Amino acid sequence: MDRWRVIGAENNARWCDLVLRSHGGQGVFSSDAWTSSTRTPPLFPDAVTLIPSPRVPDLLSRIDTLSGCTIKDSFASLDLTTHGFNVLSDAQWITSPPDPNREWSVPPDWAQITDPDGFGLWEEAWCHPDGPRDILLPELLSLGVVVLGRIENDRVIAGGIVSGNAGVAGLSNVFSGVGHESETWLALAQSARAFFPGLPLISYERGEELTHAQSSGFQTVGALQVWTTNT
Repeated sequence: MDRWRVIGAENNARWCDLVLRSHGGQGVFSSDAWTSSTRTPPLFPDAVTLIPSPRVPDLLSRIDTLSGCTIKDSFASLDLTTHGFNVLSDAQWITSPPDPNREWSVPPDWAQITDPDGFGLWEEAWCHPDGPRDILLPELLSLGVVVLGRIENDRVIAGGIVSGNAGVAGLSNVFSGVGHESETWLALAQSARAFFPGLPLISYERGEELTHAQSSGFQTVGALQVWTTNT
């Protein structure tokens, strides 16, 4: 299981790095963690651990630990309470193996988003009416990720992002309409396999979304936690 968490941590850290770069920031990869010395965009961590037992004081020295700091503990192995953090969320890494015996294609009602106007519609759907804006920027389209959306009557009604690195295709920012969650996971898995044939899929989820992913064939392979500063 730790093998999958190591792979998932690297894949997710590289995705976080791309988002930070799209905002003009610069993350740093070390053997123990990916870190940003300046605050990352909302919903994204300031550090992602890449090994189970990093030296915590050294890790904290590389990030801004003031109010709003978040650390993704990719192995759910740290105790940061004595450093002024508390657990923000618990989640599970999930994977789905490749299926090399089948030729995959993007479902007909799904499409890759390739232009800024389309990305604007995608982002509006991802944010929902009251979500934070301008976290995911159209600059991501030139950074090697695949943005996917389900299109209905010229509207994006479901979607997700696939980033291929670390020998896997990572799914993130998955959203769908109520009652169509499992269908969305199946379509995204199919699309990810079309763009990254032969690669296993990896993501992480919690709560009801985890249940929907599991019903679509994903299996849990280990826990992770997100920590945040108390003040």
